[in-house]
Amino acid sequence: LGGMVATNTGGSRFLRYGDVRRNTLGLTVVLGDEHGTVLDLSAALRKNNTGVDWKQLFIGTSGAFGIVTECVLNLEPLPRQTATALLVPSSSGSVPALLAVMEDALGPYLSAFEGMSGNAIRAALDHVPSLRNPFASGAVPDFVILMEVSRINAPRPGEQPLDDLLQVVLAAIWEGDGALLADALV
Repeated sequence: LGGMVATNTGGSRFLRYGDVRRNTLGLTVVLGDEHGTVLDLSAALRKNNTGVDWKQLFIGTSGAFGIVTECVLNLEPLPRQTATALLVPSSSGSVPALLAVMEDALGPYLSAFEGMSGNAIRAALDHVPSLRNPFASGAVPDFVILMEVSRINAPRPGEQPLDDLLQVVLAAIWEGDGALLADALV
């Protein structure tokens, strides 16, 4: 975890949960001085704006100012509903527009939007024989986006299932003017 704090990683669900900086509540760091001074940068308050937030100096600086030895992180509940899709963008230039449309249509439900090269997918299929090639023609596209939507609540009566919501959004993109997608698999 200290390395994650030092590099301010984001991870595959950055869109939903943010980077490590956003989720760091407190730190203990050891300075590189001659005494190995230990700083406790934790607070009893979740939000403390009474002064400088010194822990921010140690997040994302790769240990340049001190070594993180302990951290207190925010935890989120696990999603209780998820749906995923593989999206094949019509071109590399359509990816930012596709992300913008998904963010607009899905809001906080959008939890992951990650690119994968065709080479990486082929390597995974070759390395793990139990994986099934999801593409109907068997030909792996040059670039694919793995997209996930999620909710933390259990399904409620009358609530649209996420698979259906995802299909509605993708159908609207197909019917739109932008031609952002070449293929999609829910």
